[in-house]
Amino acid sequence: MKKITLKLPDDEARSLRVHAREAQLTVSEFVRRKLSGPQKKRSTPLLQKCRYTGAMVFAANPDYLPLKS
Repeated sequence: MKKITLKLPDDEARSLRVHAREAQLTVSEFVRRKLSGPQKKRSTPLLQKCRYTGAMVFAANPDYLPLKS
């Protein structure tokens, strides 16, 4: 991995560290995530009752095509 060094005014550097700390990330990870753009939020899996066994199973995700063999 390449190392990149930046020169920032003291107030900008302090602000960057504060924002990274608030997000509970390192400064490097914070900058990486900001540069990669908005993250698509993952939906939590839905549970449904199996019609055959009555057990709780994960429901199909409506964002994906159905599996076919």
